Amino acid sequence: MRDDDLRARLRTYADEGGQPRRPAPSQAELRRRGYHALLRNALGTVLVVVLVVGGGAVWAGRAGVNRPDGVVNQPRPSPSTTTAPTTSTARAPVTTLPAPPPDTPGHLSLGSRITLTGIGPVRVGMTVPQAERAGGVMLLRTMDEYYPRCWYVVPKGWPKAHDLDLVLDRVGLMVTGGTIARIDVWAGSTSTREGIRIGSTEEEVQRAYPGRITVTHDRFGVRQLIFTPAGLAGAGYRILFESDGRQVTHLRAGKVAQVVNYDEGCA
Repeated sequence: MRDDDLRARLRTYADEGGQPRRPAPSQAELRRRGYHALLRNALGTVLVVVLVVGGGAVWAGRAGVNRPDGVVNQPRPSPSTTTAPTTSTARAPVTTLPAPPPDTPGHLSLGSRITLTGIGPVRVGMTVPQAERAGGVMLLRTMDEYYPRCWYVVPKGWPKAHDLDLVLDRVGLMVTGGTIARIDVWAGSTSTREGIRIGSTEEEVQRAYPGRITVTHDRFGVRQLIFTPAGLAGAGYRILFESDGRQVTHLRAGKVAQVVNYDEGCA
């Protein structure tokens, strides 16, 4: 330590009158204190540098700055938790309807299939006696408030369906002008040849008759999906599916006028 510094320090021990407040330290003591102060400053500087360098290394390790993706402060994905992308896709719900009764060729039954021109062996245009012989079953007259212009027959002995407090015939045949003009399915699992029946969805109807369905409403606002066949052979016939907007609730087939224009049975 220089002598000028020592003299300056000695002056700090003198009061205003020039009297020392306490015995002034010797020059050797002042040098020793100066060396200790310098040593403490040097150690403090080294400690700060160590802390800064060590802290930066820890931060760099945690941040993952050397990762190729360059993402900071995000943990690396663990191989044990990494999952491969799935290729499965959601499937549309499948309609689960009871299987239709088995068809009985040559005999009219609940399993007989509906077509544009009839049901099973019974054809539109037959008289009631002809239909009885073709189907091997007796047909009973019912819903005859418009008789003889229009009325229905139902197969004798067929089981009824129940809808709350109503008892329904499952299938009926409309008779106009003395011959069968239309087939109605009011309940049960009797289906068309393409498999459409009560409970089938509108999407299934569209798939069964691609490009041939017209959507409309009757005078009561009931939604209807009408199948119009291609070609002249079926030009005078239609199949009509009534719907609640999602599923088929009733269906009928036969001559155009009776199928399309008669919204409420014979009315």
